[in-house]
Amino acid sequence: MMKSQTYPPFTQEEFAAEIREFLFIQAGHIAHGCNAEAATIFLGIPHEFSPTEGVKDEIINQIDLSRFECWKFLRAAYDFAFQVGDSWHYDEDTNIDLVAFMQGMSIYAISGEYSPYLVPDSKCRHVIDLAIGRFYLEEPHAQSITVRQLALLADMSEAAVRNSLSAEKMKAPVEADAARTWLQGRKGYVPTKVEDNRRADWELTLKVSINGGRFSSGLESILKRMGLTAETAAEQAGIAPSDIAMLLDGPSGLPDLGAVKRLGELLQADVPNFVGQAVEAAMRQQK
Repeated sequence: MMKSQTYPPFTQEEFAAEIREFLFIQAGHIAHGCNAEAATIFLGIPHEFSPTEGVKDEIINQIDLSRFECWKFLRAAYDFAFQVGDSWHYDEDTNIDLVAFMQGMSIYAISGEYSPYLVPDSKCRHVIDLAIGRFYLEEPHAQSITVRQLALLADMSEAAVRNSLSAEKMKAPVEADAARTWLQGRKGYVPTKVEDNRRADWELTLKVSINGGRFSSGLESILKRMGLTAETAAEQAGIAPSDIAMLLDGPSGLPDLGAVKRLGELLQADVPNFVGQAVEAAMRQQK
């Protein structure tokens, strides 16, 4: 594996092209095992599959990935693997989906051609192996990090990783803590933006909870998630308990903007949005 000159080493669209090919191969197996009608429903494009016919680029290029649920977690895997875009969307459920997808991949097309995933340096396998390895690196799981995953994380060849581990008297697979320490000394390693990811995830959670005309119930849910009562939240924010009670009960008048601002800061919210939603909820309550 050559050290990449650009990062990510390939675009999301190049990755998507391999996913389209895989879905075409899956459709061929559906047609072969069931019928062409079922394959058409799956693929969204009518085609008469045959074991004597190879992979058809003109069909593959028409596949609309937005029809497929798998594209949601595969796209999240690409962002997380390379720490670009919305990398914070990748979580344990996404990882489970990705592992299940990997285990269900067909090795060959019905015509005998290799699936993209069978090629070790395929873009599809690169993303999946890297995303899973990065997840195990950062999350408290029992799984260790394999040589393959370390090589992708460090942007090194597997042979170079084995030589390095041997020189440092480390055995593969490597426990996550030791792997993180080892990776810190590798020039090609792109660290996971753990805090940035958590921050973005929390901001989205807050926005989803308090937006859409349900500020009071959303605030109650957030306080419970943080282990705060109205009293402890008021004390930590330096505001009166009545200020929070007013927000939780449904305001009878406009709230104290300074108190709402301090509460938003305590919750690590997007403060302008938090204050705006509180005011909007109050104004709607008065109608």
